[in-house]
Amino acid sequence: MEEKTIKVWPLFGIVVAVVVSIISVFLPLYTYASEGRSSLIEDSGGDLGRMTIIIAVIIGIAAVLTLVTKKPALSKLAGVVSILGGLAIAGIGGIAVFAVNTLNMSIASGVYLVFVGAAMFFILGIASMKSKKKS
Repeated sequence: MEEKTIKVWPLFGIVVAVVVSIISVFLPLYTYASEGRSSLIEDSGGDLGRMTIIIAVIIGIAAVLTLVTKKPALSKLAGVVSILGGLAIAGIGGIAVFAVNTLNMSIASGVYLVFVGAAMFFILGIASMKSKKKS
C-alpha cells in the first residue's frame, strides 16, 4: 500500500487567504465623491464583518492543524472547510454588492478583496484535497 502525504503549498495559500479576507473586512465597501465609505466591520452593526472573520479563522485553524499534524485526512477536511467557507464568504460579498448597488454607489476595494479571498479559499481548498503519493 502506498503512503500518501499532504501538499503543503495549498495550506500556506489558505493561511494567506485568511489574512486577505480579514484585511478586506476593514476596507471601504463603496465610494462616494471619491471617498471610501463604510466597511463590513462597520456596516449593519458589524455582523457581516464578524461573520467573515469567524469563517476565515475557522478555515485557518483547519489549515494550520493540517500543517502541524501532516495527516492526509485532515488535508481533505481542510479542503472541504475551505471550499464551504469560500462559498459563504462569496455570499457575504454578494450581499455587500447588492447593498452597494441599492445605494447607487461605486464598489470599492473592500468588496473586491472579499471576492479575492473567497476565490482563493475555493481554489486552494480543491488543491489541498488532492494528496500526493509518497515515492
